[in-house]
Amino acid sequence: MNAKTLKIIAVCSMTIDHIGLYLIPAHSWLYLVMRIIGRVAYPLFAFFIAQGFMHTHNRMRYFERLLVYAIIIEGLIAIYGIIDGAFHFLEMNVIWPLVFGLLTLCILNHKQWFIRLWVIPLVFLAEYAHIPYGAYGVLLIIIFGVFSGFGMQTLMFVVLNILFIDIPFYTLTHLEDFAKYPWMQWGSMFAMAPIFFYNHLRGKGSRWAFYVYYPLHLAVIFIISHIIY
Repeated sequence: MNAKTLKIIAVCSMTIDHIGLYLIPAHSWLYLVMRIIGRVAYPLFAFFIAQGFMHTHNRMRYFERLLVYAIIIEGLIAIYGIIDGAFHFLEMNVIWPLVFGLLTLCILNHKQWFIRLWVIPLVFLAEYAHIPYGAYGVLLIIIFGVFSGFGMQTLMFVVLNILFIDIPFYTLTHLEDFAKYPWMQWGSMFAMAPIFFYNHLRGKGSRWAFYVYYPLHLAVIFIISHIIY
């Protein structure tokens, strides 16, 4: 599978997830299935952030472009919040964990060890700023950017999930209150299947398509949601 195919899988998974989240009644079987399918999206986007970091010719420009895009999306969400009468600062913009993750990779690549230590407060900031996926999302990008080889990445991904998902560790130790995600987040591991078949080829198609599709599909879903509910 080339990069284009993986991105199509990620976009389809994300779209299914958002349809389930905003248009399907919660606790229904269809809602559950769509949300599990949707867990595939973010790991694939995290994987491509790490890939972009390793292969881009200009990491600073790559970071600046992603940061500007996150700010634009945040502005659009703010406009929606004004219309909807709700405040959604940072909480709905899934581009922010990608920005934080890319920044951590840039910092970890620094030659000075004391500079690299800034990754620790950055991970905590991602968590307590309540951006989507928080520390989990940033650490996942670090896994894809630091560990080489499919086996090691998969193993570290499993460890990360154990630390953040209620089942099995927190349930067995009766510490469910410390878990960040319910069991369905284990569906994120399905993302490793297309990553396993990734052939490191770009594939044909515009790299800007996602940047347009992301806010567009959200706008359509939000409009339909207001019409239905």
